[in-house]
Amino acid sequence: DQKIGLFASMLGAATPSERRYLVRLATGQMRLGAGDMTLLDALAEAFLGSKTRRPPLEHAYNISSDIGLVARTLLEEGVAGVLAIPVTLHRPIRPMLTQRVSRISEIPERIGSSIIAVEEKYDGERIQAHKDGDDVTLFSRRLTDVTHQYPDIVEHVRQRVMADTAILDGEAVAFDRDTETYHPFQTLMRRRRKHRIKEVADEIPATYRVFDLLYVDGEPYLRRSYPDRRARLEAALSVDERISSADRILTGDLDGIQDFYITCVERGLEGIVCKSCAEDSFYRAGAREWQWIKWKSDYGTELADTLDLVIVGANAGRGKRAGTYGSVLCAAYNHDEDIFQTVCGMGSGFSDADLADLPRRLVGAKADRQPARVMVTPQAAPDFWFAPAQVVEVLGLEITESPVHTCNWDPERRRGLALRFPRFVRWRDEKNPEAATTTAEITAIFRRRREG
Repeated sequence: DQKIGLFASMLGAATPSERRYLVRLATGQMRLGAGDMTLLDALAEAFLGSKTRRPPLEHAYNISSDIGLVARTLLEEGVAGVLAIPVTLHRPIRPMLTQRVSRISEIPERIGSSIIAVEEKYDGERIQAHKDGDDVTLFSRRLTDVTHQYPDIVEHVRQRVMADTAILDGEAVAFDRDTETYHPFQTLMRRRRKHRIKEVADEIPATYRVFDLLYVDGEPYLRRSYPDRRARLEAALSVDERISSADRILTGDLDGIQDFYITCVERGLEGIVCKSCAEDSFYRAGAREWQWIKWKSDYGTELADTLDLVIVGANAGRGKRAGTYGSVLCAAYNHDEDIFQTVCGMGSGFSDADLADLPRRLVGAKADRQPARVMVTPQAAPDFWFAPAQVVEVLGLEITESPVHTCNWDPERRRGLALRFPRFVRWRDEKNPEAATTTAEITAIFRRRREG
């Protein structure tokens, strides 16, 4: 309320031109072409002499999610001060992400651990819960405060986490107690609303499946091994039907992984997440590591998984699609360069309702020129441009080389990588653009297919 009041007074005192930029700043639509990683590179270059010295700044950003704090601390206290930035309650930690493989048989080799924890993979909303006594805050995968959307999870964390302070990582799911099966993501997303929150919570109660513990009773657990974190998590949870640790098995062989995967799919789950139990199986905030590997249903395609891509453009619809967009241009995130490189144009998989709703969904991201962080060849240039904001889950047949798309672009050969026969699956509103599938992941999929 204090922030809203201050912002309202600033708008009241500003000129019309100033108001426009104040609103853009508040809504994250300044469109300066500089992402978080670019700013960290700039800080490393300015204060440390080279962007190769970014890692300590990136770590501090990953555990604080506050690039302003990192910059201010670097200016006032140097690298030593940045390294001392602590995990803090009610300030979200950037989530650790999973890697993917093209064959389930690759998992034991890639994960590098003789014992593997195989957890259920849920089709829900990732939730990071911060508990400070009776004060509970919930953050989404995009680090947005979603506390008001899940009053039932707030109450269960308050009552069932047996620690004065804690930070948990888990998934909100819609679970049917009568059939012991999970409802799809779309059912849970009916909980995303500003009105009738209590009534819809009663209709669709959320269950919180917790799979990690990052902080407890004043002590950060990020540098503890997965087995240590899991043991402390189980000790801290007083389980009931609406909050529990993620179901899992421990195994050392492929048969055990495959059997558990089949059991999960039969119960309506997306698949499995395999986790290393090695001594160095730390929680690496903001990183996508081989210590965590997901395996999902292959949906009858050559790809072992769907891709999460970012819409950066669209072409005008024609014929029956006149008046809306006929297709969208999708891109993957290049973490090293902090840019988005195109992977495909997509017009399949949308229902008539999806197509009609595209202009409304994309209006907030519309740009009058090519965004600075988007790399596109002239052949793929769309009719309309969008700042990277909206993430979609996309199904395709295979990854191939392409002179049209810029994913993993080779300037000498003038070729990138493209997804063939892309098909829209669903919106991923809970993901920010930088959490989309990376160009490195797509390159790895392509190389594994070519080699095997």
